[in-house]
Amino acid sequence: MFGAVAYALMVQYYYGYGDSFVFYYGSDFLSTQIAQDAGNIQYFFKPASEVKLWYDEEVGDLNYSGYFGIASNLFIMKVAAVLSLFSFNKYLVITLFFGAFSFAGLWKLFLVFKDINKDKHLKLLAWGVLYMPSVWFWGSGLMKGLCLPGRYWFYYTLYVQAFYKKRVFR
Repeated sequence: MFGAVAYALMVQYYYGYGDSFVFYYGSDFLSTQIAQDAGNIQYFFKPASEVKLWYDEEVGDLNYSGYFGIASNLFIMKVAAVLSLFSFNKYLVITLFFGAFSFAGLWKLFLVFKDINKDKHLKLLAWGVLYMPSVWFWGSGLMKGLCLPGRYWFYYTLYVQAFYKKRVFR
């Protein structure tokens, strides 16, 4: 969570711009349009090319238009738009949600390595997985807050299903 806040503050006050703001801008656009007209929720289920055309018709800002046309970027915008319902549409609170998901993924990765290592050298393992600044800092913002932890959840699920024959998601 500290990484999420530190990343958000660095992007806001040091850089002054960044992809995270673009994703937030896109989520704000989506949530605002749905609040104005509930029929716009259909764009949550449309391909990125159609959402880009819709954005071009509504706003027409070429600086952001290209981001709406890429499916992976649009997915993050959609997730952030859903989270904005619970976060009063505040950038920092949405980033905290992404940071919580990032920490949960890191924790699952730690559990996998802990099990593989048979509970030996836990402090060293914690430093290598949980306390690595580049992972908890850069991996907790809006930009990579779904990609990295999603990979960690995948590794955890694969490990549990392969070695313990358990289903993680029922």
